Amino acid sequence: RSIEKSRLGLVIPRAIGPAPTRNRLRRRLREAFRADPGIAGLGADFVVAARQGAGSACLGEIRRLLGRAVARVREQPKPGPART
Repeated sequence: RSIEKSRLGLVIPRAIGPAPTRNRLRRRLREAFRADPGIAGLGADFVVAARQGAGSACLGEIRRLLGRAVARVREQPKPGPART
């Protein structure tokens, strides 16, 4: 499938905390994803799996970590055409 825009998938387990904490984390992750101008043009699917302690992360820290992940994706070589 051809991907034009990057997409975000979130895995926020109950171990992160009560529902308001998990929802706040989801909102912050989505905002950091939308706010990064370098993500849209990558055409990649991102899946973020939150770990213990992520519920207390501020937006700045989430943006920094997401920026590092995007940099790693950019460094990977692009896949070539499928061989048969």
